[in-house]
Amino acid sequence: MSSIPQGAAVRARIGAPLAAALLGFALLYVAGFAHIDAVHDGAHDARHSAPLPCQAHDAAAPSLLTTAIANVALAAAFALFLGAALSLRPPSNWRRGLLWGAAGYVVFFVAPSLGLPPELPGTQSAALHDRQLWWFGCVAFTALGVGTIAFARHPASRVAGVLLLIAPHVLGAPQPVAHGGTAPAALASEFVRATYLANAVFWLALGGLVGALLDRFTSARRLTT
Repeated sequence: MSSIPQGAAVRARIGAPLAAALLGFALLYVAGFAHIDAVHDGAHDARHSAPLPCQAHDAAAPSLLTTAIANVALAAAFALFLGAALSLRPPSNWRRGLLWGAAGYVVFFVAPSLGLPPELPGTQSAALHDRQLWWFGCVAFTALGVGTIAFARHPASRVAGVLLLIAPHVLGAPQPVAHGGTAPAALASEFVRATYLANAVFWLALGGLVGALLDRFTSARRLTT
């Protein structure tokens, strides 16, 4: 008799984070990777600031509204990923949220940017499909590598985690035939530095906020049960 509620509790514990992660992937794909011209044009600035692989053709200037919507959609996607991770590895609080936010910064920004640096519109780049495939592969391998290093107990497993981290960069990100762009080199370098800083602040703030909200939610649920 006790196995039924226990099984239901396990399904609820896994099902909710899984649903959150799937919804996050859906939002990430639509706001960050959809090839529909209207979606690309509206999310153009948000994709470059994330940064995510973006189409090479010139986009119509996005409005502040469409840029805001795209930024909110991407932030919601990343918040769902963090919430899923925190739910699977309780307890949740703002301190643990900061740690998960730092992990998200490494997985979704730092690691892909080592191969595909943040770029201004008009920068020469490789084929979009190739860059998107490498970006997804890099994120997946980095997430597995960080998770293995953080949670595995056996030293050999942690070595495997390090190998997962470096594998995408050994393979190498797709590169254009010729490097360059329409923006001055100094402006491009400044954009890279500003993007690294802005994304660090974003991920730490998002992680702390998600952790604090989950902490309050779980505390309130305990009081009502």
